[in-house]
Amino acid sequence: MPGRGTVAACALGTLIVAVRMNLKWTRQPWFWGAVAGVAAINVLLIVYIPWPNRDFTYVIVAPFGFADYFLIVGCLRAVSKIAGTKGSPEAGSDA
Repeated sequence: MPGRGTVAACALGTLIVAVRMNLKWTRQPWFWGAVAGVAAINVLLIVYIPWPNRDFTYVIVAPFGFADYFLIVGCLRAVSKIAGTKGSPEAGSDA
C-alpha cells in the first residue's frame, strides 16, 4: 500500500515539525497529551480512510500536510489556552 505509506510519512513529518516548532511547551504534561491525541487521530484517519493503492508523490500529499500542520498547531494553542499557559513556558510550571 504505497499510497497509505506516503500519507503516513507526511503525517509523521508534519507532527514532528509541529512539535519541534513548539518546543517551549515540552515540559508541560498537557502538551504531550495533546500530541498523543493528535497522533492517535492521525493514525485512525490513515487506517480507516480507503486510500488508493498507488504511489502518491509528496506534491500531491503536501496540501494535506499543510492542513494537518495548521490543525495540530490550532489544537496545541487551544489546549494551551485551556491549561492557562498562554505561550510562556514558565506560566504553567508553578505546580
